[in-house]
Amino acid sequence: LGIESFEIGIGEPFAAFERVLGPACGGALDGLAAENTQARCRMVCLMALSNKHGWMLVNTGNRSEALMGYCTLYGDMAGAFAPIGSLYKHEVRDLGRYINELFAKRGQKAPIPENVFAKPPSAELSPDQSDEESLGLDYDTLDGILAAHFDEGLDADQVAARGFDPALAQRVITTAEAYAFKRALLPPCATIER
Repeated sequence: LGIESFEIGIGEPFAAFERVLGPACGGALDGLAAENTQARCRMVCLMALSNKHGWMLVNTGNRSEALMGYCTLYGDMAGAFAPIGSLYKHEVRDLGRYINELFAKRGQKAPIPENVFAKPPSAELSPDQSDEESLGLDYDTLDGILAAHFDEGLDADQVAARGFDPALAQRVITTAEAYAFKRALLPPCATIER
């Protein structure tokens, strides 16, 4: 696409945080603390580039992640604008496939590698981690529950009446409502009329 890119490793900064924080964390920086520190190392690198070059940091989060609080404060939540912030995860996937189809119709190479669609969605913060395992359900089901509640205003019983497991619908809605404080800190995004 003619976009300049840089590869900047976070291994060294993360190792420094492990060394400095390890003693205060009972001897090791691990688990959620280690995972979120990785996201924050990336944010520091991206913000440094933004400051140095006058670039705008663009947030990569989507509506599914935002509603479930599946994002790291002061990490992957950083950015001045979230271009896909109002798209559910399945819509992001569908948009990516659509973009590839447009390029193919023009006889051009697809800009999004097929592996992006084939591999399970993952924040890649630990070996073999997958978003759907961390969230406890697949994105298509999650998105259906979230859209019914947040876009259509249905309560948990009404969502369950659409064929979703009642306990799952309640868990998703309760979780999403508990993370309103995180959503208040997200960058702005385009609003999509649904």
